[in-house]
Amino acid sequence: MYQCANGNCIHRNQLCDFTDDCGDRSDEGVGAKCDASFPGRCSFEFGICDWTFRDIRWRRQRSARISYIPPDSDFRDHTENSVYGNALKLPFSYYPRGTTATFKSPVLLSSSSSCSFFYERAHVNLGDIQGPFEIVIEGGTGSDKNGAWLIDDVSFSDGCTKSANSTLPTLITPTTVLPPSKCGSDHFVCKNGHCID
Repeated sequence: MYQCANGNCIHRNQLCDFTDDCGDRSDEGVGAKCDASFPGRCSFEFGICDWTFRDIRWRRQRSARISYIPPDSDFRDHTENSVYGNALKLPFSYYPRGTTATFKSPVLLSSSSSCSFFYERAHVNLGDIQGPFEIVIEGGTGSDKNGAWLIDDVSFSDGCTKSANSTLPTLITPTTVLPPSKCGSDHFVCKNGHCID
């Protein structure tokens, strides 16, 4: 449990998730050590932090200026709890249908079994990940030219740490050496071992 500055208590998994769970924002600031203890955390208010684009760039835009939100919705920036906060946007109108754009986190390590990734107020327990990993968010454009993908903010729990390496290790797939064939090089070997022309 974490004790807020106002005396309220919250679960530690509610720290630094861009939601004022304490009621005084003390679970989102310096006292909660959000910047130092929560790598990969980004509100997109002042840039894209340690995250990177691959291929197509997502655009940072103030929530109040996003025209793809239905007029009867009460969309507000999760971080600022206001229509004046920023979100990342992948607008469908700029790209052909089926275009994909990816956005990836810095390379992280799981320092404990409580490494979690938070998005849109959802909690994904990353379980027993061994070795470095990254989160890749991929959005694909649809047929509605008025559509868009929006990312408001992302955060990880304090069970995750930033890796000293900025790239993932290369995956080496072991190769299997097949036994020599009794068929000549101009023949095909069937599953049953018979040779055919």
